[in-house]
Order: sequence, then C-alpha cells, then structure tokens
Amino acid sequence: MTILAQPLHTFKDGNSFVAAAIDNGQLVIAQTGNEEHAQEGKFGQLVTVINLQDAIAIAKAVLAAQEQAEEDAWIDELYQRHLDRQALVDSALEHDIQF
Repeated sequence: MTILAQPLHTFKDGNSFVAAAIDNGQLVIAQTGNEEHAQEGKFGQLVTVINLQDAIAIAKAVLAAQEQAEEDAWIDELYQRHLDRQALVDSALEHDIQF
C-alpha cells in the first residue's frame, strides 16, 4: 500500500480518492476507493510517479491552456454583446424607432 504522509492535494474522482505528494523530487499520484484510508494517507493504488521538472512543465502547459480558454470565453462574450446590440439596432431600424 502506498502511503502519502502529507499529500499536497486530494480530491474525490467518482468513487476514488486521489492524492498527490512530492517525494524525493518526484510527483507521486495515488488513489484509493476507501474514504477512511484516504483520511489516513493510505492509497492502495499508485497511479504514477513523475519527475518534478516534468510535472512543472505539465502544470505550466495546463495553466497556459486555462488562460487561453478564459481569454477565448471573454472574446466570445464581447462578440455576443456586439451581436445583441446589432440585433437591437437592426430591429429599431426595421420599426423606425429613433434613439
């Protein structure tokens, strides 16, 4: 059984409890299906061990993708506002309404 004494992060994924910890310069990710074991830091299934430098590179890529997604959503929102305003103007012109 893999024991993660001080997990940096834990979360529930479906019926599993997943934890990540740093050990000897490596990111260790493990999981268990038992909530009591998770609370004790006992994770029965080792998921992966990743060199810390590679884990940092992955984290940077995830953050960059998140930032891009947020920027894309902001642009989409502005464009939708423009379309809504244009629809109001078009409707007003259609009905000879003056602003």
